[in-house]
Amino acid sequence: MSGKVFVPSSGYDPLERVLLTERDDVVLPNTGTVVGFTVITPVQYYGQKETEPYIRASVLLDGADTPLGQQDIRDIPVAEFRVGMRVRAEFRPPNERSVDELTNRWAGTGSCIARWVRTGEPDVPFDQLKGGLF
Repeated sequence: MSGKVFVPSSGYDPLERVLLTERDDVVLPNTGTVVGFTVITPVQYYGQKETEPYIRASVLLDGADTPLGQQDIRDIPVAEFRVGMRVRAEFRPPNERSVDELTNRWAGTGSCIARWVRTGEPDVPFDQLKGGLF
């Protein structure tokens, strides 16, 4: 196997093309680094529920080799958000979690992660993020 940690797992090592088993599972922490983001500015129309700009980010969990994409960021102001920022996932209570949208496609985590918050750690310099994107 390649030794890479893909998040979410697809059940096989895509570099070596071998199936993975539970023995290959890796437990990762709930902390990571922002490696990319987009500010979404909702189009205003009658009945629109989203009115304020918000962020969709890619977060590279500590110990992973691929980021979680499309993470919804609502609790960190747009003007303060940046690549390299250290963040931590805060999970929903166990009885409110659902794994229905956790797939090997886009890794929707909104049913499990309530929010992402800053860790307070220093930003990771951009040159240290190379190689951890795909």
